[in-house]
Amino acid sequence: MQQRKKILVIPSWYPNKEQTYGGSFFREQSEFFLQKYDVRVLVGSRSSLPLNKWCKKYGLGHASPSEVEVTQAGLQEHRFCYRTTFKDEKHLIGSMIQGYIETLKRMIGDGWKPDLIHAGCTDPAGIVAASFSKTFTIPWVLSEHQVFALGNYSPYRAKLMRRAIKSETMVTVVSQHQLRAFVAHYIYRSLIVTGNLVDEKKFQLVTSHSKKPVFNIMTVMYPSPIKDPETFFKAIAEIASIGHKNIEVTIIGKELFSRDNVDKFTRYINQYKLETLCTVIPYVRNDELAEYYSKADVFVSTSLAETFGIAVREAMMVGIPVVCTSSGGVDDDIFDFNGFRVDIYDYKAIANAVIKIKEGTVRYDPTVIRNHVLTKYGRKAFLEKMSEIFEAALEKAEA
Repeated sequence: MQQRKKILVIPSWYPNKEQTYGGSFFREQSEFFLQKYDVRVLVGSRSSLPLNKWCKKYGLGHASPSEVEVTQAGLQEHRFCYRTTFKDEKHLIGSMIQGYIETLKRMIGDGWKPDLIHAGCTDPAGIVAASFSKTFTIPWVLSEHQVFALGNYSPYRAKLMRRAIKSETMVTVVSQHQLRAFVAHYIYRSLIVTGNLVDEKKFQLVTSHSKKPVFNIMTVMYPSPIKDPETFFKAIAEIASIGHKNIEVTIIGKELFSRDNVDKFTRYINQYKLETLCTVIPYVRNDELAEYYSKADVFVSTSLAETFGIAVREAMMVGIPVVCTSSGGVDDDIFDFNGFRVDIYDYKAIANAVIKIKEGTVRYDPTVIRNHVLTKYGRKAFLEKMSEIFEAALEKAEA
């Protein structure tokens, strides 16, 4: 029996005891790849110990001993802390890299050397993976998920990010919009658009809704300007002002909201007098989210910019139509057969599109909506796509 290739995943952020949601998609994808590969995750975090206490506890090295946890799916997660003797950025990044290198050396010494490294986002995972590749001569693949805007970083960090992108074996991005962002930074290397995993096992098809007295409008967002919540609430107010009062609006946060986050939404709701129509649910676990999609009649996204737009695809996987602003990442998959795409900030266009769906002026086939997402981002499609990339990176390194 052929031995499975070993893949070390380095996420740029990851769930922990204090924050159980952030980076959960890195965990989910790593667990997903277990069906074909021997996958382990390496997660470093910055230590707050002063140097004298660090040396007393861990010696002169840059990394603490690893703590290994195993998820219910069987994924090994190796966690460690790296020391931070100096506070300037150059030394902090250098210490982080050395901590990762020391920890991987220990893993190799224990008999597990990865054949391939999969870095989730350029900062900081790609920066670390570039150093790994140089130190251990291991090929690596970068999957960029987050907004790519080097102007948001210090010149030093931006330089390291550029260097990492040029050095990795293969680079994937989640949308054509993100590909164009790389080109806008004069990065012309080959990029592969993969999208993201949308698990059809979690998001089951809902073929019909029983007749309800109210029409359910759903969104998933947090109160950041990039999500443009005000346009969303203006659109709802517009719908209500035209006379469509038999609606219920569900606003879900996929992250744990602070009280301030909820209050921001509440202010919009009060401002536009939507108290009787809107319900804010601060947090819903991923495995419970499908239940809310299944009760919705339409999903609305008012984002100004999305690298991919996972919530939009999840809604489509359930079979419900979507109304989205032209935020970039969603543009690859919005067509006449699954919804409407309108200009950003255009709350009246959003309202008109929702009303057309509500009144049945346009009708949709839930199976057609689902199948479009299933064939591009479902379990089989995503595994085949990423496996081709992993195998190509391995072959390229061996050539």
